[in-house]
Amino acid sequence: MRVQLKNGTGITRDISTSGIFFETESAHSIGDMIRLFLNFEHETLQCAARVVRVEPRDDQFGIAVELTSYVFC
Repeated sequence: MRVQLKNGTGITRDISTSGIFFETESAHSIGDMIRLFLNFEHETLQCAARVVRVEPRDDQFGIAVELTSYVFC
């Protein structure tokens, strides 16, 4: 599933009720607060999250975030 970010997109690798792990070309730092969007068939999940882990992966980054809030819109 694609993740929409302010500065690009990512591909989800793991989703739970408390966090998301995704790969993206955009660099982030631990502690960054980010907003992301997951588009489902009939709804969009808008999330506020804090970056808790960053893993360099070739020309991309693996980003683990802890969700601080989310709402379907």
